[in-house]
Amino acid sequence: MVGWIQPGFLRIHSAPSAAAWYYRNRWNSAWGGDINARPENASARRLHDLGYTHTFSRIVEGSLFETHPDWFPYLREARWATRVGLSSIRRRIPYSTTWGLNFCTSNSDVVDHAAEYVIKHRPSPAEAGTIWLTPVDAALFCECDACRALDDPAQPHTGTWREKHSITPRYITFVTNVAARTREKTPHLRIGAFAYEGYIDPPHHLKRLPSNINVDIVQYGIYSLPLSSEKNDWMRGIVTGWSELWNEPGHIGIYDWSLLLPNEKGIPIPMVTALSDRMRTWHRLGARRVGTQANSHPDTWRFNPWNFYAYGRLAWDPQESPETLISDFFKGYYKESADPMRQYYTTLESHILDNEIAFGADFKVEPSAEDFPDDLTDALRRHLRDASRQANHWLIRQRVADANTGFRSLIEKR
Repeated sequence: MVGWIQPGFLRIHSAPSAAAWYYRNRWNSAWGGDINARPENASARRLHDLGYTHTFSRIVEGSLFETHPDWFPYLREARWATRVGLSSIRRRIPYSTTWGLNFCTSNSDVVDHAAEYVIKHRPSPAEAGTIWLTPVDAALFCECDACRALDDPAQPHTGTWREKHSITPRYITFVTNVAARTREKTPHLRIGAFAYEGYIDPPHHLKRLPSNINVDIVQYGIYSLPLSSEKNDWMRGIVTGWSELWNEPGHIGIYDWSLLLPNEKGIPIPMVTALSDRMRTWHRLGARRVGTQANSHPDTWRFNPWNFYAYGRLAWDPQESPETLISDFFKGYYKESADPMRQYYTTLESHILDNEIAFGADFKVEPSAEDFPDDLTDALRRHLRDASRQANHWLIRQRVADANTGFRSLIEKR
């Protein structure tokens, strides 16, 4: 699989040491292709100019409202007045009214415009890839009669987004229409879509999607637990449903938040086994692209180095066992303190897995005293004490000290 990372605001090209860190941890791209696949490769791979996330505002720019007001969103429900103002309800409105609006995807002229945009910006056949048509983040969709007619009121939205029912049908209809209009002139190109927010549910009205469409599925759920856990049934069902829309693998990708957990005080969140299960499941269901946003704050790396290491390796080989990953990481990272540090990690991880503790669910970290009883914390403290005694090199002492800091932060959160 292809693995990418988005570490906050990218500083890779201006910070050679940061780039070296990514290479050592086997990341082969950032935000879809902003670093080289290998250090010796002279030319960096990159996305097309249109971008990857939230590209709708580039396709239909706000300045077009003067000449094409019917391309812009129509909102009819009064509940949106707090965002766009009451005077903007039941009329076409420009993007300048508020942040977070999407154009009218049912307008055939908009579809033609988007198709022309794709053809104009298409790469050469030698650079075959994907051009992404992705809605604005946390945005409202048009509520005109034509757009609403494409929705399926019988398909409820299963996530936590504000929509009452899934709006996947209207969004995917737009994407498939653009893909149909561009196929002849861009046979080497795929059109990319997101499964996110109110359009995360797979479309019930389609049995198959065209072969020139890719969909990257944003991952919600409980990151400390495997995707096979009952507590992640909903998210596993989402990925499974999308995977059934093609006959061959490679059309779905994963947009993950596993490494974007809040970590202001350095709380350790062991996820190697959970990540291993997720990667195997995604690969089995046909995913061949995986990537994660990551908190670029040093504390995220210092207090959860095992997760960054495992994600990069699993992107290359999703079949690697978590036991192998854990063994290799702790031998290499903690050297003479490897054994007690591995015991510290596996004790904490096993407790979380055995007790199905929802640790790190959709950005929320909510440990409690009941989750981490005294006998567990006593064992963790003992392993860290042994690791500190065995650390001889200054760097290993610092890494063990970081683990102790993370442990204290965990206890304080109880």
